[in-house]
Amino acid sequence: GTLQNSQCAVNVGGTTATPNGNNLTLSVPITFKPGFAGSKQIFMFAVGSATNSGWQIMGNWTSSTATVGAVSVTPNAGNGSSQTFQFQASDTGGNSDLVAVEGWFTPTSSTAANTCLIYYATYTQLLYLASDDVSSWTSQTVGTAGTLQNSQCTVNVGGATATGSGNNLTLSVPITFTAGFAGVKQIFMFGVGTTGNSGWQIMGNWTTSIPIVSA
Repeated sequence: GTLQNSQCAVNVGGTTATPNGNNLTLSVPITFKPGFAGSKQIFMFAVGSATNSGWQIMGNWTSSTATVGAVSVTPNAGNGSSQTFQFQASDTGGNSDLVAVEGWFTPTSSTAANTCLIYYATYTQLLYLASDDVSSWTSQTVGTAGTLQNSQCTVNVGGATATGSGNNLTLSVPITFTAGFAGVKQIFMFGVGTTGNSGWQIMGNWTTSIPIVSA
């Protein structure tokens, strides 16, 4: 989870406190808001049971707004009824600054109804799939056995993974398309950070062909 005000967001889930001899090291991931951009002094204050350090200036930090990008979808072209797709998003504030990664398979960008729209929330590690009319979402924790499905596709959540490395986060999702969703589909992607987003970006095309079975 996070703590936040108008100036910053603190990732509590990524925070650690490590004692070693006479020392205690507090490690805290912090994301600064756009309105707090600029040069900032860094102060520190330590409190013991009988005394304290007083406020001490320890350095300077220039905060700037992180840039979020939709990097790639792999594969970004091809055909088939089933495929594991990898959606990679980037954030100049580090992959821990990413809030969500979305993927969308659609014959037209005019509406999300009756399409295959997925959403991964980084803080909860939940993978979502939109309903046919996009009025609701079903969700399940990534890596937990089970599936999410609507009339267009089935998402294998148990086979899904989310892997961070540097500024990048790669969401890998096995998807099976239904017979009624056959045809050429555009692949869109959307990355969301704490202070910005990539906007919807078209990343490729996929033909959701359905295999023919004969006796």
